[in-house]
Amino acid sequence: MKISAKTVSLGKNEIKFTTLEQISDVRQGLATGDNISYLYKNPSGTGSYRIIDKTKVLTEEEISEINNDEKLRIKIIESGIHKNMFKGKTIVPYDKGGSSDIESGRLRNYFAESDFFIDWSESNVKRMKTLTIAQRYKNNGQKNPKKYYETTLAAIIRNPSYYFKNGITFSITGLYAPTYRFSSGSIFDVKGSCIFLHEKLTNIFSSDYLQGILCSKICRYFQKSFIQNNIDSQVESIKKNIIPICEKSQKQEIEKLVKEIIKKQKKDPDYNYQDHEQKEIDKIVYEIFGLDKELIYEVETWYARRYPKLVRD
Repeated sequence: MKISAKTVSLGKNEIKFTTLEQISDVRQGLATGDNISYLYKNPSGTGSYRIIDKTKVLTEEEISEINNDEKLRIKIIESGIHKNMFKGKTIVPYDKGGSSDIESGRLRNYFAESDFFIDWSESNVKRMKTLTIAQRYKNNGQKNPKKYYETTLAAIIRNPSYYFKNGITFSITGLYAPTYRFSSGSIFDVKGSCIFLHEKLTNIFSSDYLQGILCSKICRYFQKSFIQNNIDSQVESIKKNIIPICEKSQKQEIEKLVKEIIKKQKKDPDYNYQDHEQKEIDKIVYEIFGLDKELIYEVETWYARRYPKLVRD
């Protein structure tokens, strides 16, 4: 697959780069139109959803079974999970963003188990495909305010062909957005949209490498200073992120560090990667972009001014 790349002089190097939209599909997710009826949450999750019973959620192995069986994946996307599958379990993780632990100086990057879950049963999928806004008002004991709601579906099922695929999910709203994490490989929300790397480019890029670049300080600097300088980070602006094409050794070092972060996060969700591996990743990314000390100082001081709660030294 041919990459549309550009070469520019930045700092002391000539940098070859492309954009995220050239090497991946960036897709918005589902809007259920009636979250209360379909969603669950962990006790620590936001919103007034029901508290999840984890024994009723498909395991990582069961999600992987769906990911790796295309016929089964399409069937479940279109019709939902039959009650005879997976020992009667029909609830799966739901990528819907999530808040960072700002007081401890940690952004919700790289890996975090989802705080939200969705019941993807056959009956619920059928309901999403048929429930109108007027019917939802009626179910809630409310009067339908607009005539056209009688034929307008409550749910917007966006990009279903990407459901049950592995990707990178990102939070788009808030002072500290965007933040990037590996997805659950399940269903994703409009507020937890996803990045799917083109399979034909995995010999040049990788999801681990993309994570390292997207979570770097300089990528955030570009995003907030030149692409979209406000609290929200919309899908169209995420697509414009600059992805450098670097030396193989640099790519491998970033991948190694990202894997190490995720390994530690799985053992300790509160692991403070920003004071350890993240500094090494930022150092490599500065080298890739050829930044001298003056330009590095510009990025670091910008970051400290914008996110003082995240800076320790």
